[in-house]
Amino acid sequence: MKNIGRINKIMLAFSAFVLACYLPYFCLVLYKGESFFSCFIPFCVVLGASLPACLFIKYRDRLKKPLRVLRVIYIAGMCFYAVTFTLFAVNIGVCSYTGAAEAAEMLAGNDGDGEGDVIIVFGCRTYGYTPGQQLKSRLETAHMLLEALPGSICIVTGGEGENEGVAEAYSMCEYLVDCGIDRERIYPEAYAVNTYENIELSLALMAEKGIEPERIIGVSSDFHIPRVQYLFDYYDVDADTVSAPSLDLWQFFMSIVREYMAYVKLFLVTVI
Repeated sequence: MKNIGRINKIMLAFSAFVLACYLPYFCLVLYKGESFFSCFIPFCVVLGASLPACLFIKYRDRLKKPLRVLRVIYIAGMCFYAVTFTLFAVNIGVCSYTGAAEAAEMLAGNDGDGEGDVIIVFGCRTYGYTPGQQLKSRLETAHMLLEALPGSICIVTGGEGENEGVAEAYSMCEYLVDCGIDRERIYPEAYAVNTYENIELSLALMAEKGIEPERIIGVSSDFHIPRVQYLFDYYDVDADTVSAPSLDLWQFFMSIVREYMAYVKLFLVTVI
């Protein structure tokens, strides 16, 4: 290491940071057998973070001036990612949490039985009619709210993803019914495949059913709530949000890695 130069050490440090984020995530999506696109993006990030650094260091004595410029650009890119990802993770941790128990007490205290409230529960991975861990946490949070606000209704939104076998909305509906929620209070929206469509199609479903909510309450995982709130604002929907807790720190970290990529796509679609 002492002979590779200070600049190359900086390259290695930033590359190591990116690899520490995305290599475990890449292994995770491979293990879960997710779609080609879900695996391809982290693979490209891992390759893009590691290969240039290795080549620059191996052939550092042969680098011409244009390649040295590219090295500076590469370091700037890695630095930008490290700084923005760190700030992003801190912001998610600080801004995402409005827990179910606190929210149920506050919302019930403000509005009695919740008459006119619509609770929108955002879908996540399900294994047939068995919700995955994240989805189960969201449903348990929604169940707490539905019990605290007995006059409210619920929209469960999520289509059928690869290897799921059933639309997430139907799995969510059956779980809530098994928890004792009246089926007539639950409206499945079974076509959305991303967060944009979760909101768009839920609003369309309310219009189709003649539902005019006095208040909308979005329920999703803690790491997902800031993006949900951003999209509610983007669609000019006045909504409260309640976060379902991640079950462990590792899941939370891997979810933030995924959320960072989702925000890049989000800003490309809604800002540019």
